[in-house]
Amino acid sequence: MPVQRCVRHKERNVLEHLPERDRPTVKTRMRRAWAHENHALARDGLRQLAGELDRSHPGAAASLREGLEETLTLTRLGIRGAAQAHARERTRSSRWSSSRVAPAATRFERLYQDILAREGVGATS
Repeated sequence: MPVQRCVRHKERNVLEHLPERDRPTVKTRMRRAWAHENHALARDGLRQLAGELDRSHPGAAASLREGLEETLTLTRLGIRGAAQAHARERTRSSRWSSSRVAPAATRFERLYQDILAREGVGATS
């Protein structure tokens, strides 16, 4: 089952490793990459940013790289527009504890299938 990581939590985690003065620029670059419709270009933009952060802020770079591909799942699947915004909004609030993982995964699977249906993409189960 594809997993989409919450980009807002990822953003917050990366920014916590940076001094205040560097946060706006890095935040803008991450959001620009995540907004890109081309998966390869989005991934390359995030990887390039991580490479630049390696020199001055290795903790931020490591945080960005950890789970990077999973922040781009919707883009990789070609889910765009309102369906992507809806899915990102839903994942934004999904902080899972171990006791809630299975029910939350089931809810996400239903959401994922709903998105595929709305976008007219053939779903596989």
